Amino acid sequence: MLVFVLAGGWLIPAFAKSSSLKNDEPIEVSANILRYEQQGRRLLATGKVEARRSDGVELFADQLIYDQDSRRIIAEGNVFFQDKSGQATTTDRLEITDDLKDGLIGALEARFVDKSRLRAVRGKRVEGNKSILEDASYTACETCPGDTKTPIWELHAGTVTHDQAAQRIFYDDLVLDVYGVPVFYAPYFSHSDPTVKRQSGFLMPKLSQRTEQGAILGAPYYWAIDEQQQAIIEPRFFTSAGVMGLVDYERQFGNGTVAANLSAANVKELIAGSQTDRTVQQGHYAARGNFDINDAWRWNFSAARVSDASYFRRFQLPYGGGASLTRNLTAERFGRDSYFNASGYNFQTLRQGDNQRAVPVVLPWLRYSDLKSLNGFPGKFSLDT
Repeated sequence: MLVFVLAGGWLIPAFAKSSSLKNDEPIEVSANILRYEQQGRRLLATGKVEARRSDGVELFADQLIYDQDSRRIIAEGNVFFQDKSGQATTTDRLEITDDLKDGLIGALEARFVDKSRLRAVRGKRVEGNKSILEDASYTACETCPGDTKTPIWELHAGTVTHDQAAQRIFYDDLVLDVYGVPVFYAPYFSHSDPTVKRQSGFLMPKLSQRTEQGAILGAPYYWAIDEQQQAIIEPRFFTSAGVMGLVDYERQFGNGTVAANLSAANVKELIAGSQTDRTVQQGHYAARGNFDINDAWRWNFSAARVSDASYFRRFQLPYGGGASLTRNLTAERFGRDSYFNASGYNFQTLRQGDNQRAVPVVLPWLRYSDLKSLNGFPGKFSLDT
């Protein structure tokens, strides 16, 4: 294995690296065969070519040509390129400057850190942080069951621009495919790239299909309200059932947190497992919070109600997985050797046929325990009522 370093347009054997290269972002190149053409001032690397930079940038290929005069790198055959953010691109041919900022790319597939992928027939990289792709597609979805090529949903566009500095992906002439069938067109569209943690904007659409409700489309919008608050607001459309709105909200306080979710739906009534033509209004709310009062005391609450016992199950909402919904208020005190809890509970049954009036209310529920030492022997006192 032979190793050279590319730095500032110079070719230097790896053993000759010096401090003068520190500001030149050197690239260390290794390969089975390295040959330098004196007349053309080119380095030819063949066989298991690996080019690495100290900031995590990597380039692998079957063959690499470095032209000293133009300061361009041409990589061919099973090309794999990863930038310092972790975004990986595979292609058959890559031509790029030796600072790895500008270049031309052949047919490619880029995989982001969240495993979503972007494909294109051709593209180019400019300014070191912007990729412009032609005849491209993007999906964050797994392929259809039994089909290794068709994802459940996929975005296609004549031109896709990924601006890493702005952390956004832009589409011109967008077409949305569901199971390989085009269902939506927009002349322009953009969304945050997968590296974004907090930025207001539309998230990936949610698409599914159910026999009773037809095609289901959700268009969630993420709202970064401020550093302490965030919310996701989603209109959801059912071609055979109606429409629903959902909200998930979270807020951080100095001494605790609050989280809430709610939904409101205008949908067809369900009787004995079958939809009717009658439209009804249904929905739910749920909230929980935890707060520290001081080093010894804290309190928490939860509250939840739903309009119909079958609502969560019918629309596959992830809020009511048990047999009941709970409302409770609790205060707790933690002593050095003692514990005190005062709680109250109220329940809504989700079992079909249960009588809600027969469901008990627990108020108050008091618990106290204390560890004592009696004549050197440990003991425990507890009270539960």
